[in-house]
Amino acid sequence: MQRIFFAADFSVLIMGHVMCDTVRKSDLPESGPELPRAVRSVLKGGKKVDGREIRIIAVDFDGTLCTDCYPAIGAPNLPLIGLLKEVRKQGRQIILWTCRCGVPLGEALAWCGRFGLEFDAVNENVREIIERYGTESRKISADLYIDDKACGPWVGAQEWRDV
Repeated sequence: MQRIFFAADFSVLIMGHVMCDTVRKSDLPESGPELPRAVRSVLKGGKKVDGREIRIIAVDFDGTLCTDCYPAIGAPNLPLIGLLKEVRKQGRQIILWTCRCGVPLGEALAWCGRFGLEFDAVNENVREIIERYGTESRKISADLYIDDKACGPWVGAQEWRDV
C-alpha cells in the first residue's frame, strides 16, 4: 500500500465564498492515494461556488507541492500533484503561484515537469483574465488557491488572537 504524503498543512480558499477547508496532516490517513474528501470534491467534482464553476486554480510550490526546504526542493506531495494533473486534463487551468524566481523557479518548473505537472501560467494570470481586465495585475486571479500559508479572511477575532 502506498503511503500518503502531504507536504504541509494547507488551506483551500475559494474566492468569493465563505468557506475555508483547512487540511491538516493530523486529519489524514496513514496510507492510501486519496486527498481529503472536501478538497477532492471541490477540485474534481465540478462543484460550483456562488454559481461559478472552479476553472482557475492557483497553487503554491514550497510547502504545498513539496515540503518546504527552500532553496532546496523537498519531497513531493504526490496526491496533490496527481489531482492537479487530473483536473487540468478536464480543462481547468493551473497557475503556479510561488515566490521563487530566476534559477530557483526554473528548478521548480523542471521538478514539476519530471512529475508530468504542467501549468497554464507561472506567477502571472492566465490569458483569459488578462483579456477580461485589459491588463496584468500583480495579484493572481483564481477561483481556488491552494497554499500552505493561507488563511481565510472570515476567521473570527478569537482565532486571530490564538495565532
